[in-house]
Amino acid sequence: MALISLLLLWDTQLHVMDVLVRNLTDISWGISDKVRSWAKGDIRRVYYTVFAGYMLFRMWAMWQAAPLVLLLLGANARNIAGMVTVPLVMWANKQLPKEIQPRIWENISNVIFWICNIFFAIALGLAQIGIKIF
Repeated sequence: MALISLLLLWDTQLHVMDVLVRNLTDISWGISDKVRSWAKGDIRRVYYTVFAGYMLFRMWAMWQAAPLVLLLLGANARNIAGMVTVPLVMWANKQLPKEIQPRIWENISNVIFWICNIFFAIALGLAQIGIKIF
């Protein structure tokens, strides 16, 4: 039973780590000339730097926080990623030619999604320190 649990958790955590690192690498590579010049055209430098930072944070977090806090941080990570990603997507859309820019309703839906991410990230963060909003 423990072996099956280990294999399931290993695969899940490996997938989460890979998606997070790849998305952050792709976003930073796509929008920043400074990142590309720092990496000297080799995206592996960015990927492995982000990967090392993520792994160092995970090792630190395992020793610093209770398991429930880690679970809540993981659950709230999507909201935090949404807070960062939506403005980047909207900025990137403005760089596109007028003909292929998204319509206004798509930007409005992005803003609504962004507001929801901010609300839930703040609400769950405040719940960690004992302030309950809902």
